[in-house]
Amino acid sequence: MSENVLQFLETIIVQCLGEHHIQPPLVVTMGDNCNVLVVNVNERLELAVLSGDRENDTFTLPLNISIVGQDSRAARLVIERDGSIGGLH
Repeated sequence: MSENVLQFLETIIVQCLGEHHIQPPLVVTMGDNCNVLVVNVNERLELAVLSGDRENDTFTLPLNISIVGQDSRAARLVIERDGSIGGLH
């Protein structure tokens, strides 16, 4: 997995933990029209890939990301084709 994808996931996860009070362990799903990545983030914030169907390590826009915590709190965001980010809900 590319370093850019990992850094991006880290930024989103930190935001969810801090601003949205989503508690680990987390399940994070990230996908575009061709690639899907599902990861688990444990209490020590270690990332483990659960499943992935990727043509390569490059995700294209639009990109949908869903995060679900242990207490079933969830967050979702979309990165549009123009690079704008639909709010983290």
